[in-house]
Amino acid sequence: MAKQQTGVIYTLTDPRDSRIRYVGQTKQHPMERLAGHLASASNPVMRVWINALALQGLTPRIDVVATPALADLNAEEQKQIAAHNKAGHRLFNAPHYHRHLTDLYQTAAPAPAALKRDDAVASKVDEYAHRVYGGVAAASAAGKLSRGQAAVRVLCWAPAVALVFLWHTSLAIPPVRWAAKTAFTLWGFWIIGFDHLVQDKVMPHLPLREAADFWQEYLERPAINLGATYVGGALLMALFSYSSVRESAGPRKVPAQTRRSALVDDLTADPVALPAARALDSAIPDQPQS
Repeated sequence: MAKQQTGVIYTLTDPRDSRIRYVGQTKQHPMERLAGHLASASNPVMRVWINALALQGLTPRIDVVATPALADLNAEEQKQIAAHNKAGHRLFNAPHYHRHLTDLYQTAAPAPAALKRDDAVASKVDEYAHRVYGGVAAASAAGKLSRGQAAVRVLCWAPAVALVFLWHTSLAIPPVRWAAKTAFTLWGFWIIGFDHLVQDKVMPHLPLREAADFWQEYLERPAINLGATYVGGALLMALFSYSSVRESAGPRKVPAQTRRSALVDDLTADPVALPAARALDSAIPDQPQS
């Protein structure tokens, strides 16, 4: 039996405020479709938005929402657009962007280089969690996986996310980073032929026996307990990180305090803004959907 061909329903999220700005469909890999958006935006407001992000060194984040059959792709896209509109997302899809023109004027976000090391580590772990859990979250949101099946898959993948968390958080600690570099350098000298010199001239003068006894007597048990706690915490972090991935896989309610006021909606729906939006529509030819 031939495997059913599927497409992808995706969202584009503004990295500055984590708001979903676009819902689309594609038959390509999501990253290829994102490249298409960056090269040729689907409408004038999308072009302004993407260019504004580019000036800050940013790009939209693409997340898979569903993977319907090709025959259901158009219907699922319209369903997701309607659901996201109902949830309060101010989309830049045509023709909805006519009501959201003032959203293009946003305060510049800090440059990525200004992020603290802790924020950078969290960003890397979150990115990897989206990469690992994204397929599970998309299938769960589309109803293709039950909660139990999704939970089993998350449990299977959690150790991989935990390893990434342990790797990045450990290297973020300067003493650990320096110790790792020193050990790697010494190991390099050892394997190229300095091992004989070290064994004959250096090791006999080191208090290795005393150090081993001191470790076993005072440090071994605390180190094991601390390591077990650290690894257990990393596993919990890996499991909890699925919740944010699952949340981004479907329509989310926008908090009331983040919604624009009625005055802003009136400004973007007045007789001046609407003709301007229509003029923007006619400024460039329609772009084919992928």
